[in-house]
Parts: sequence; C-alpha cells; structure tokens
Amino acid sequence: MANQESSKAVLKALYSQIELIYKEFSEIRCQAEGIVNHSQMPDAALHLNDVLQATEDATNIIMDAVTAIGTLVDSAGIAFEAKEAISEQVGKVYEACSFQDITGQRIKKVLQHLGTLENQLLRLSKTAQAHKMTAHLSADPLLNGPQLTAVAPNQEDIDNMFEKKEG
Repeated sequence: MANQESSKAVLKALYSQIELIYKEFSEIRCQAEGIVNHSQMPDAALHLNDVLQATEDATNIIMDAVTAIGTLVDSAGIAFEAKEAISEQVGKVYEACSFQDITGQRIKKVLQHLGTLENQLLRLSKTAQAHKMTAHLSADPLLNGPQLTAVAPNQEDIDNMFEKKEG
C-alpha cells in the first residue's frame, strides 16, 4: 500500500512537471509568434543589402576615378618624382578599397544568419498556429462531433480506419 502511495506521489509530481513544461513551452511559442509577426528582420536584411550595394557602387566609382587619375598622371608632363609620389598615393587608395570585399563577406554572413533565424522562428510560429487550431480536439478524433471540412476525415479515411480494425 505504501508502495502504491509512493508511486502515486511520483506520478503526481511527474504530471506537475509535465504541466509546467507544457505551460512554459506554450508561452515560448506565443512569444515566437509575436516575434515573427512584429519582426524587423526582413527590414534589417533589406537595409543590409542596401549597404552592400551602396558600398560596392562607391568602391567601383573610387576605383574608376583612381584608374583615371593614374592614366592622367602617366600622360601628363609631370616630373618623375611627382609621378612616383602620386602613384604611391593611388596604390594606397587601391589597397584601402579592399575593405569592400571584407565587409561584403561579413555582411553576407550576417544576412545568412538572419535568414536562418527568421526561418526557424517562422517554423516555430507555424507550429504554434497549428497547435492553436488543433488544441480544441480531443485525443479521440471520433469524439469531436461536427468538424470543419478541412480537418474532418473523408470517406477514404473512414474506410481505412475500418479496414485496420477488421485486419
């Protein structure tokens, strides 16, 4: 008898823990749904893509201008020392423009992470929405009474159910 009472106490404690976990998970799902519905991620991704494009465009303009300056210096009647000094500065500008490649790679990596996070939150939100739609159903689908056409079993489902019980 004491063993039975001990088992009941353990089961009761286990059920309490399961209920607590379920409540916490439900809250997390609701929060995830709210995050997706009010997310700034798509907007952030658009802004980062704009930054990527603007940086690339600006870098191309700078590189074209520096190339033009180099060509002008070579064709102008400038003293050799001045040409060398200008060419050295032009080289520094070319080197500095390498920032665009590194920042582009980093921004693309951040965009990939944002996309992954957004997809995961969207899946979690869809799970929460599906759970809300099916939460009112009991464990036995035959006891649910009239159902919406979209979720109600069709004749083929019913035939399959009877075939399983007979077999």
